[in-house]
Amino acid sequence: MMKSVQKLIGCAAASLTFLIVQPATALNVALTNDDGWSTYGIHALFNALTAAGHNVTLAGPLSGQSGSSAAIDVDPILGSALVITKQADDIFSVGTPTGSAEPATAGAIATNISLQVNEALPDLLVSGINDGANVGATTQISGTVGAAVTAIGRVIGSSIPAIAVSTDSRC
Repeated sequence: MMKSVQKLIGCAAASLTFLIVQPATALNVALTNDDGWSTYGIHALFNALTAAGHNVTLAGPLSGQSGSSAAIDVDPILGSALVITKQADDIFSVGTPTGSAEPATAGAIATNISLQVNEALPDLLVSGINDGANVGATTQISGTVGAAVTAIGRVIGSSIPAIAVSTDSRC
């Protein structure tokens, strides 16, 4: 079962990369998900996008936060600090003093880090690859979709084009 999910995620990453590759210009991409920074899907997408020549900043929740919709961590806004840990070059985990940050918060952090590094807002926020179908009514509660909605909704100060990517081995 796990091999089929990994194969499906790999195919989705390759397909998405094909769609957004621009031969003349590398994109600055902020990357997040709702499954956690260390999951297979987000790293498959990170590797595919960087191999295509894009500048990618990955900042994902410390742990899985599926079903969190577009929730934002308000404690940091009110004074508690987020816990942002550099895991590798261009790869960060985002937590709170008591656990994991929400996907929308992690997406905002990916956007902010990309802004600092590239001195411009990212060209695109990609949320995924989520392991599980986000179709129909589930899109309203999906953390994967919620992070993309937050990016395009000016909640972080500027609207950024966004794509949410999900896959499901049962489809």
